[in-house]
Amino acid sequence: MAIWTNGTDFVLCTRWGIARSSGGRDRKQTVLRFPTKGLRRDEDPPELVSFVVLDADGRRALVLREGGSPSIWTHDDAGGALTPCEAGEILGLAASPGGPMVALAVDRTPGSGARLRLRAARLDGARLDLGDDIAIPEAPRLAWRSSLFKEGSRWPEEPNDEDDDEPEDPPFDPRLLGVEIQGAGGACWRGAVRLSASRFGVGVTSTYSGLVAALDPRTLACRLAVRSPAEREQFDIFVLPMPEGALVTLVANDRHTEFVYVDTSGAVRGHRHQFGKDLAWGADSPGLAWDERTVLVSQSLGEEQIQSLTLPALEARRFGEDTGCLIDAGSSADGAAHFTARTHHSYKRPHNWHLSRWTRHGARYRASEIEMPDFRPVEPPAPASPAAKRAEGAPALGAVADPATPWRARVGAEAALRVRVENCGGPARGLYVEIGGAALADGMVSALAVAIEGSAVVAFTRKEAAARAELPEAVLEAGFMPAASRGASAALPPQPAIVIELRVRAERAGQGLLSVRVGPRGATGTAGSAMVGRSFTVEVG
Repeated sequence: MAIWTNGTDFVLCTRWGIARSSGGRDRKQTVLRFPTKGLRRDEDPPELVSFVVLDADGRRALVLREGGSPSIWTHDDAGGALTPCEAGEILGLAASPGGPMVALAVDRTPGSGARLRLRAARLDGARLDLGDDIAIPEAPRLAWRSSLFKEGSRWPEEPNDEDDDEPEDPPFDPRLLGVEIQGAGGACWRGAVRLSASRFGVGVTSTYSGLVAALDPRTLACRLAVRSPAEREQFDIFVLPMPEGALVTLVANDRHTEFVYVDTSGAVRGHRHQFGKDLAWGADSPGLAWDERTVLVSQSLGEEQIQSLTLPALEARRFGEDTGCLIDAGSSADGAAHFTARTHHSYKRPHNWHLSRWTRHGARYRASEIEMPDFRPVEPPAPASPAAKRAEGAPALGAVADPATPWRARVGAEAALRVRVENCGGPARGLYVEIGGAALADGMVSALAVAIEGSAVVAFTRKEAAARAELPEAVLEAGFMPAASRGASAALPPQPAIVIELRVRAERAGQGLLSVRVGPRGATGTAGSAMVGRSFTVEVG
């Protein structure tokens, strides 16, 4: 998981870049987009392996992407920059919020073969210093009736008729996380090791040995170590440390999923392989520790959804009515705030995600939708013809809703809606904004205020079935006119545009059309104006 938050600010790291958003009413968002040079337009950047925030303000972090070395991200008003980190051969990093860091380091001691070691780590300037090995005690086998494995089968140290007959080099050692072997395509690691972290600890899993371990978030002492049956190919083991144990997630072939809760003594206290009549399916993360006894996980069979599991027996219930799986999440160090990113498995690029912030109020949490950062590359504008002329006469506006801004909120919460307004006609000196539609008329939402960057916030005035506000300081220069003599390949300069931000409050659960009309101030009727409308959803708080 790669979302950090202190309750108000948040940082989101993806394989496409890093975004930071400051809290408060006037939320400011900056984005650092990773370079895409050399990639095809339909090719994704390297997968994100680790993201560890290094300070209390979320302005400095270590970033590790697949096939690369750790880099240091430092934030600034332009989104920040990545600088190289002096490090050895590192395959993973993890830390609980505010806690010490763990590194998965490669040991190439001559004569013993390449192995993976778990080391304490800290950043000293631009150098990653590795400390002592983190001791993992002898891990006993888990005992439960698994839905994925026949009883007594698939322990890595035992021969299996379905395994290939290639000799392992070196011989199997259950104390190791992983070893390097020589395959047909060259050197590769036997099995996979995953590091994860929550506010309750750092998790370690290995499909080489079946190891599942949970480390203390402050001391990195091993609090839990057990072993699970495992496959070394097309198999994943995730672990989420919890206060009195850990939730282990086993996934075969990216499909069949089993959840197992283990206490600190190594005893299985609960397990689940179904939700209702459907098999548990397609989990791809450790889940989110919602509180000391609740974990959110994904279910991908049928209608994709998020499920809430209650420890220790893993009773399950659906979390909310929204569809989609939990693709990313993060919590503040005290658990008073969570951020969740939800999407469907077929739409994993960030511009498809729905981002929510959950804040604790008494015994319950309230959700608010957050604008999803846009990591897509900024396309350079097409070259403009020097012959482009400005339009004259009355303004002619066009409007489009920001696709990254969700038109939904929970009862009692506010939502910020952004609308981009262009002008392809004559100059506009001052604008009006009207909100209407069934969502307003039926009392599902109320219109609060509107503003543009650099101007004062103006409150809406309700009049019958609509609400209106005027922005006398808003200016849109005249648009550009196509010249008849220009070739078809010549491009017009970008038309003058501004972004207006409207704030509405969700009053009553329901769904209805919400329309926004923007026009030149002083115009007759709707002359020169533009309107955009979308369905607005108000959810039960």
